[in-house]
Amino acid sequence: MSIDPRGIDAARAIQIVRDHFADFDTAQPGWLPLPDGRVGLDDLRVVAANAEGKFSQDEAQAAQFLLDSKAARSLLDVGAGRGDVDGTISREDADGAWTSVQSGELDQRLLDTAAGLGGADGAVGREDIAAARQDIAIPQTLKDALGRLPDDLPAQTQVQAALAMHRNAGDAQALDQLGTLTDSPAFRGLNEDQQKQALALFGYDTAVSQAARGKLDGIDLGDSGALRKFLLTEARPTDLWRDAAPDSGVADSRRKPYEISGPDSVDYEFPSGTEPDKSVKEPALKYTVHVDGREIEVIVPAGDAREDGKSYPSVDQIAKGLAAQPSPSIAATDKVVVNPHTPKETDEHGNVVDSGADMYASGGAFYVNPHGADNPRAQKDFDFTFMHETAHLVEQPSGPFGLPLEWNLAVQKDQLFSTHYADDRYVPDGGTAVDRDLGIDPGEDFAEAYMTYHLVKGTPDEAQMRALMPERFAILDRMFG
Repeated sequence: MSIDPRGIDAARAIQIVRDHFADFDTAQPGWLPLPDGRVGLDDLRVVAANAEGKFSQDEAQAAQFLLDSKAARSLLDVGAGRGDVDGTISREDADGAWTSVQSGELDQRLLDTAAGLGGADGAVGREDIAAARQDIAIPQTLKDALGRLPDDLPAQTQVQAALAMHRNAGDAQALDQLGTLTDSPAFRGLNEDQQKQALALFGYDTAVSQAARGKLDGIDLGDSGALRKFLLTEARPTDLWRDAAPDSGVADSRRKPYEISGPDSVDYEFPSGTEPDKSVKEPALKYTVHVDGREIEVIVPAGDAREDGKSYPSVDQIAKGLAAQPSPSIAATDKVVVNPHTPKETDEHGNVVDSGADMYASGGAFYVNPHGADNPRAQKDFDFTFMHETAHLVEQPSGPFGLPLEWNLAVQKDQLFSTHYADDRYVPDGGTAVDRDLGIDPGEDFAEAYMTYHLVKGTPDEAQMRALMPERFAILDRMFG
């Protein structure tokens, strides 16, 4: 039986192996074929030949594709991210390779071990580039870009530049902007890590990169200091991502199932709008949101309070916001309180002022403060802000020296902030580098990174955000991966 592998690509071949791993695992004939958790070349040959017709057309086609593509076969071989290419594929490898497809890292991972040498270390060698130029799994636009690598840039910068050109092959304006960037004195004056970071920001075909490229005209590309400062304090990729997100927030397919029961009438002690640390008992309605095995109370003002000219979220908006949270956030949340008052606090001068908080978390409770009727919250406000605020409630990393030092060291290495809200705690006004003082409280930066990590994980935007903040994502992987 002759199989033409050209009807599929690497992503589809990986998906087929992952979804039908047991068929590939027991492919070799025998009176009692038993799974050994490994798929080797002999298994692939049996599936591709399909002499007894027991495999599907998709399985046979995927097997032949992998036999013909060393790059795709090697990616699967080290899909779990451990060890060197050894000719066998485990179920964990198949799962890991599929994760690279979902997260937008497929092309980078294909290049990484295209020659069938070494492991998944992110370093693309000359042998890999030579092998990739001949491999059927490598898209033609990437092959063309690899053929135009500028010799005067570091090797890994060249590879990242080629990937950026490939991603934007159909966008003439983006290609022109990327060419201007990589040829500029500002870019050439960056070190290799900074060049890689700049290409991660400007070089994807995402809303973040499109918005970032729109800011290139405002950067002095004759001055590497100006470009470094932009990357550190003005790039703000999560802000760009969030601005581009629809008002509907997280896709419904990514929300956990939920149910709402109630309401029950209760009297509730709401934080008062008259003075700090005071409360006022008022009629309220108590609902219960059932999500992810948890029962979370939702308290909302009742009766006349809801006719006071303020904007109150619906209980369904709150429930949907909870359903968008990762399990650690849900586990750390006991209740959500919609407060009809704006709480007061005492400022540094002893004056009683409005807290100014939009939403905040404390002691397992999440508080939603009032908005004006002319400024109702969109669903994404609940999805995203819940995630930021619950980050203050979850168990945070505690490495050998505790969270503050470990996290701040990661911030120093990443030298880029996801949002403006994070950067002003680390960079002095007008500064171009992270303050060397590691005594800074990392709580808000942790919350912003936690939100970013969970919002993009498993989406095509993950690869870009991971490339921009690799050190912080590594800590979050250890915690939640």
